[in-house]
Amino acid sequence: MADSKNKETELRFLVKGSSWQSLADKGKAQTIEQAFLSAFYKRVVRIRKKDGKGILTIKGEKTGGSQNPEWEYPIPPQDADEMLAHPGLIDEGSFPISKTRYSLMDPTIQWKGQTLMWEIDVFHDQNEGLILAEIEINDLQSTEEKQEAESVIRNNLPSWIGKELDFEKDSSVKRYFNNSLSKSPYNSWNEADKAEMVHHLSL
Repeated sequence: MADSKNKETELRFLVKGSSWQSLADKGKAQTIEQAFLSAFYKRVVRIRKKDGKGILTIKGEKTGGSQNPEWEYPIPPQDADEMLAHPGLIDEGSFPISKTRYSLMDPTIQWKGQTLMWEIDVFHDQNEGLILAEIEINDLQSTEEKQEAESVIRNNLPSWIGKELDFEKDSSVKRYFNNSLSKSPYNSWNEADKAEMVHHLSL
């Protein structure tokens, strides 16, 4: 029986090469700085400065097969700056993350007649050299439609997309998630982990 609640799918990938840049709307690139005030697996509290605007996000634990509950609140930009700079507020052992986010439309993937939007995160500072992509479809009506959407995406990936970062299939990809990068930045990885990423980008 189909699930009555609307669903969404969100897939993440490594990015290889630079051909994606010709599709990116560089005039709408977003500058993002963020840090985690709490990154406990049942509770995430994140402070973010995005294009000069402050945002506080709270995420809870997924229950009953539903999506993770999430709340988001605008806060004064000055407050966001002070929180990002306050070492006593940031989750112990973690660092702020800086990245530029590009949005782009690649006609390779269509869903119900619409070209889907990719978000490309180019990381800076301690995560310099890491580029990740994310694609999302909202308002899916059932589990079956969610699976169909994911199949459409995976079967029509553009050439600049690398390995999928699917935690349910490979727990080691957790290192690419923001809360992990805040504690173990890309430039602190050992040579074996970096070599593994380079290998996936060469496939």
